[in-house]
Amino acid sequence: RDPDQHTGEISEVGVTSMLSALPILKATDIFLDVGSGIGNVIAQVALESNVGCCVGLEVQRELAELSKSIVASAKDSHLRLTKICVHDDDIRHLRNTTMTAMQASTVVFSNNLVFDPSSNLALETFVTRAPRLAHAITMDKLCGRHREDCKRPFCAVWSLHQTIQVSVTWSAKLHSAYWYIKH
Repeated sequence: RDPDQHTGEISEVGVTSMLSALPILKATDIFLDVGSGIGNVIAQVALESNVGCCVGLEVQRELAELSKSIVASAKDSHLRLTKICVHDDDIRHLRNTTMTAMQASTVVFSNNLVFDPSSNLALETFVTRAPRLAHAITMDKLCGRHREDCKRPFCAVWSLHQTIQVSVTWSAKLHSAYWYIKH
């Protein structure tokens, strides 16, 4: 099984914990979920915040299509879901339209725990280069040696701001989510 194709998510309570820790999201913010699965996180962020747009990126086409279908079926009763856009694409080989949508993001979340090394490297590269990105939250550290004197480009741009304890679907125990902010 491809390591990038797994199940298990941050729970609703976990997403609420993450949103509570972050500054209040505004209409000018764009929330990106890399590895968005069926879209639970982006749907909750769209419903519970004033974010302007939620973008999901999912490598598994069938999950991305299911996410689009679920959102489309609920849009009439939940108008905030109209701000969701899901892309079925691979972080390692992005199409131009997907990259354009992602480049505008101000907040990125990724449950990258079981991403393969090349996907984590692509995520790290994107996060390092994204011009508007102010907050990055990942379930696994993007640099295991993250510290001030680390020479990696990611560490030159980002500081670990806070470790947020979040509820996840695969364990009864809370899990750490790593919130990075730009220097």
